[in-house]
Amino acid sequence: MLRDFLLLCLVSNFMVPAISSGIKQWVPNFSFTDPRMWTQAHLPCADQLILFPAYFYTALDLPQSLTIRGTVLPIFGALTLPSSGQINFNNDPATNCEASNSRDTVAIFKRPERHFWLLSHNWREIDQDGAPMRINKAIPHLDRIPCTFDEVRFPQDRNFVVDLQLTPRVDFAIIQLHAQYVQPMEFERFLLNRDGQMMFKNGEMVRVRSDQEDTEESPCHAEPFQYSEVLLCQNEKDFCEVPQCLNPIKPRGFCCDICGASLLMDMQKNHLSLKILRNVIDPNLRSLGEAHEIDYFLGIVVIEGRNFIQLVITDVEEYDEKSTKVMKALQNSIIHPYAQENVNLTLSGRPYKPSERRSFWNFIFLPFLSVISALLLIYAYYYKIDDGKLHVLTWEIPIPPPERLRSIFTSWNSQFIFARFENTRDDGETSIAELQIHPGTSTTNPPTSPSDEVESQIQLVTEEKQEDVENLLNVDLDH
Repeated sequence: MLRDFLLLCLVSNFMVPAISSGIKQWVPNFSFTDPRMWTQAHLPCADQLILFPAYFYTALDLPQSLTIRGTVLPIFGALTLPSSGQINFNNDPATNCEASNSRDTVAIFKRPERHFWLLSHNWREIDQDGAPMRINKAIPHLDRIPCTFDEVRFPQDRNFVVDLQLTPRVDFAIIQLHAQYVQPMEFERFLLNRDGQMMFKNGEMVRVRSDQEDTEESPCHAEPFQYSEVLLCQNEKDFCEVPQCLNPIKPRGFCCDICGASLLMDMQKNHLSLKILRNVIDPNLRSLGEAHEIDYFLGIVVIEGRNFIQLVITDVEEYDEKSTKVMKALQNSIIHPYAQENVNLTLSGRPYKPSERRSFWNFIFLPFLSVISALLLIYAYYYKIDDGKLHVLTWEIPIPPPERLRSIFTSWNSQFIFARFENTRDDGETSIAELQIHPGTSTTNPPTSPSDEVESQIQLVTEEKQEDVENLLNVDLDH
């Protein structure tokens, strides 16, 4: 049995380190009693046949008591039954089932997915009682996975598949498997046997780095760690969020750009102590009243073989430059007396919410081009067409055959831009379009003499006012 193997072969007189930087617990897990692991989304019934994948590639703990009609075991894999557990085979087809709506005779268990060790989303920091701690956005990705002085815990009574991804080295101080503590050297040997390879994939060449001394003044990962850092950031890139600020920053140990502030201080040239600096920063943050609105992280990073103290400050909620203001206040009043040389301050810009990809074209250029296109179409529609040629912007565009197309364009001819919207009321009034006469153009009516025009005016006045205007005929037209 796997649990007995861990208890008898791997665990003997192990002590939990008295000083630990933190406890990191593995998050992805599964179990036999997890409805998500069954294709029917419910636990198998007592009158169903259980079918496991042919190649299971993992170990699965069975419940204390199990009643089924039958089972098809995997070719490669492990099913562990507790020492006092039992399996009952049921031949009664009328057995009640919690999923009464489904009467499938076979219950299929899904193949468990493997998850990367080098991925911060697969780890969660917990306290001594096992309660999850609030996520601190200022912690670098390299420090969110187990460090050389951290305790690693895997959930009890749950199963998991960890992909070590050909990582040359993993870091932790001690590891807890099924409520039993295992030291790093024993864990290396466990990775080489069959049971270890079922739970930890690609772990044949993995070495464990442990450092339980000087945890306060040591970096999270001892050098060299460049190759593992590349793998970590390769896994993290799919989870990076778009920074909501101008000129985002990327402090040491981060795989994604963030909004906030970072400060690097050379430990050797400034003779700084991480513990002293933390004791100075903590009370001042509380005095500023910003402790509940910002996240901060103070740790050690290695740059070109030298240790630097790195301070990272981010906003807890939406970025509003509060982190940058706090960083400036700390640097000017508190950090400056301690750090005089090789201090590198990096601040992100103003809050900015970049739109989604291609939305700038969708909301700016496309409406602008649509308006311009509509105006050009209106201009072309009401522009003069002469001799089968459309004159637009001094260009002559010949209208191609057939002749029907020529007639359509010719029918659109109009002398005036607003001629299509002229007043057509039959009230005896003359529209604006009818009164406009341009030089060089002809009207539809033949030219009239001044005498005829006077007579028409007399007739119009006579009809409207009903007065005698015959004396107007004696008007001398020469005057």
